[in-house]
Amino acid sequence: MIKELTLLRKNKLAWREKDEPRITNPHEAIIRPFVASRCDGDSIFLFHNYSNAIRLGAHIHFLDKKVIDVFGKNPLQPPFCVGHECIGEVVETGDEVSSFKKGQVVIVPWAISCGVCNNCSSGFYSNCSDTGSNTLLSAYGFGQSMGDWGGCVSDLLKVPFADKMLIELPENINPYHCSSLSDNIADAYRTVGPQLKKNPNVPVLILGGAAKSIGLYAASLAIALGASRVDYLDDDVARLQIAESVGANPVDMKGKVSIDRFSASLLKTGYPIVVDASGSIKKLNFGIRNLSPGGICTSTAFYLRKETPLPLWEMFIKSATLHVGISHPRRDIPEILPLISSGSFKPEKIISLTANWSDATEAYLENTTKLILRREPVFDENKKRYQFY
Repeated sequence: MIKELTLLRKNKLAWREKDEPRITNPHEAIIRPFVASRCDGDSIFLFHNYSNAIRLGAHIHFLDKKVIDVFGKNPLQPPFCVGHECIGEVVETGDEVSSFKKGQVVIVPWAISCGVCNNCSSGFYSNCSDTGSNTLLSAYGFGQSMGDWGGCVSDLLKVPFADKMLIELPENINPYHCSSLSDNIADAYRTVGPQLKKNPNVPVLILGGAAKSIGLYAASLAIALGASRVDYLDDDVARLQIAESVGANPVDMKGKVSIDRFSASLLKTGYPIVVDASGSIKKLNFGIRNLSPGGICTSTAFYLRKETPLPLWEMFIKSATLHVGISHPRRDIPEILPLISSGSFKPEKIISLTANWSDATEAYLENTTKLILRREPVFDENKKRYQFY
């Protein structure tokens, strides 16, 4: 038997036992996570009874019906094991796994992907069409809503397509700093990385908020990638302090009557790159209106309403682009690792709380920006390599 951190109901977690996962396919691997992090999006089920709210919202046509298509008829219904960001050790592999062996330290992406279907081959790994799961998205940490894959805050985790899914962590990178590579760091990278490669040394505007750590990771990555200026807007003092610590210009929105008042603090000519991590339709619109001609706004927040108003006329006049979608860590992690290795991107600066694995039931419910759970590795070479403190 193994133990996994299980959501029982909102604001209530407990360690529950389940059968130990077994290799049943030669392409599988068993991983022992020893560092995990809480995704920004986990708050939708940790602190709210979203199952009933989503069902009601879809029934009265307030929410897009595709929400039910993604999350199922019992959306995010407890109990289920939580967590979809982790780094762990390989403890067992199937006979046909060739790229990984026992003891290797690996990053486990949040979404299940085969690596060879048309979607995966096009870079849309998290939209894999060949997972064998009867869900639109297949992932860890969401219960039956995205397939019964278990969660990352668990003694052991099965990875179905080990050679195609897993990514080895370079020896010079501290795993206790970057388990969010599984999702949130990669999510942040897609908002600024490709854009700054195409259009280097330009200013970036970031709207912080509901996607707490993603906006901050985006700010830090933009600085590392050479943005000429990064303006970070938020109403949370702690996040503004973190933004300043990574080199961004913090703009405090707290207590202001209208978001439009902040235009005086921003570039009059607009921004080629805007990141929406706010979860606010008003702020999303504000970000789009502050695009420069030809600019691109990428949103990482969830907008579940049936209709979300957008300033389409202004987008039309400016030839602007709005990019929405899920993260694809299996595609983007290889682009991020060199930035961490070189020291230009320091993901540890975004961490606001580190807790022992055994304290997960309390720590996972803390009101904090980025939580990291950790325990010691089990293999001697990894114990020597990574100092646990």
